Amino acid sequence: MLAAFFSGVNRMQILIKDNNKPIAVLYWGSTAVRKYNHHHDKLGRFASADGSSGDYIEEQGLRNKHGSNSVKWDVVKSKEYTKKFLAITDNEYVATQIAKFARKALLNRDGTETEEMYALDINNGRLITKVTDQNEIRRVGRTDRFKKLLNIAESNNTNILIIHNHPDSSVPSLADINALLDNERAAGITVGHNGNVYYYTKPESQIKAMDFSIAFMKTKAYNIVDESMRREEVLGYLSKKFKFRFEKL
Repeated sequence: MLAAFFSGVNRMQILIKDNNKPIAVLYWGSTAVRKYNHHHDKLGRFASADGSSGDYIEEQGLRNKHGSNSVKWDVVKSKEYTKKFLAITDNEYVATQIAKFARKALLNRDGTETEEMYALDINNGRLITKVTDQNEIRRVGRTDRFKKLLNIAESNNTNILIIHNHPDSSVPSLADINALLDNERAAGITVGHNGNVYYYTKPESQIKAMDFSIAFMKTKAYNIVDESMRREEVLGYLSKKFKFRFEKL
């Protein structure tokens, strides 16, 4: 059974029940999705349902609250790590360049909760632009210069790959994915501090909070114990509905 109610201005809550037992509460306004923990009778955070797109990619709701943000360099420095990027390009040099900038972001943000972003020409591995001077927790913003240089590159029919790190190694947020709607020829990867790499392309339309909550229920993600797998399951469902590619490399 699904029950929806409002609590305050611009804040909506949906209570999800299974056999009349509450299993999850989804919020937006503050855009958090929470899962009931029956053993402790309290809520544990699951994920952000923020469907907004804007200059800043905010991801606080999609992040683990606990755990180290230290980079697993034994994984990230390996040849196998570089080979992951051959899933999105046949050019070995370009794959090496993607790995280079992924490692650069991870080196600069090792042990922190902050992010940085690079845009590469996927055809030749050339750096188009970057944002490396921001230090806000769990978000990175597209500066005017960044946006201008992306637009120039696209006007020259350049295919773009946008790389940014996720300190807790989580999947791309809805804000990450929706941000690609601002471009015609861009895709993205998130590189986790534990070595996770997720690739995603532009959806055919904006993914909203309600879309996320429906996917959460239809996939029965609340039954999956592992948090990363829950997120992957929901984004896999949304990728089919909104016709974009989502893949863990």
